[in-house]
Amino acid sequence: MRIATSSSINDDAVQAVKDVSTDILRSFATPDLVLAYYTETQDVATLKSELKAAFPSAQILGCSSCQGTMTDKGYLSGHNLSVLAIKDTHGAYGSAAIQLNPNIDVHTQAQEVLQVALRNSGRPGELPALITLHTTPGHEETVLRAIRHELGVNIPIIGGTAADNTVVGNWSLFDNETITDNGISMAVFFPTARVSYAFHSGYAATGKSAVATRVNGRVLTELDGQPAALVYATGIAKRRGLPSIMKLSFPNQPYSL
Repeated sequence: MRIATSSSINDDAVQAVKDVSTDILRSFATPDLVLAYYTETQDVATLKSELKAAFPSAQILGCSSCQGTMTDKGYLSGHNLSVLAIKDTHGAYGSAAIQLNPNIDVHTQAQEVLQVALRNSGRPGELPALITLHTTPGHEETVLRAIRHELGVNIPIIGGTAADNTVVGNWSLFDNETITDNGISMAVFFPTARVSYAFHSGYAATGKSAVATRVNGRVLTELDGQPAALVYATGIAKRRGLPSIMKLSFPNQPYSL
């Protein structure tokens, strides 16, 4: 099993894919799985078609990121494309993505995405060692429950929600065939190498809490009966030891989750 990574900040999507594919193909030919992460400023249709052309035998999964990508060489801010490729001759990998149908429940569609990814790996009916999962905002918990219901065991799941720069809906996902701004995507791993992982949340408890007294979908409008952004900002100001007048500099707007 071999892994290669590459990134490009080229403004042109065709050239960006050429940059990363040239780099990866120096390490090995015909990768089995290609994971692509990119900012909303990319031409997603071109990325998909060019990645398919560059890696015709690979299972491909793409997901948009917020304002940059994190790579093994560090954080890349602004317009970019970052790719991780795996070559594993005796392993198996499958990817799948779906545009959600509003007339079918998300749980059922999530199970279908999982089954398609397993079929694409050539290992249907077997338990993968690892799953990469990406959804557009709002479906995460439902999809996680669907995977657990379908497989019946705790299999490590990595990934995250598709993002854009300003939370206005410019996120996207894709696989070899589908591009969606409202969907689910997965990749399943049957590697020859042992899978190990570590989790670090970056979270430190502050001891402060509040009750959500009003929400609108995924928008948290009120905490403890007050505008959520004001309560949140006040807590930040107090924790940082800022003077109370600094609280007034925060906008009195809902806080989007």
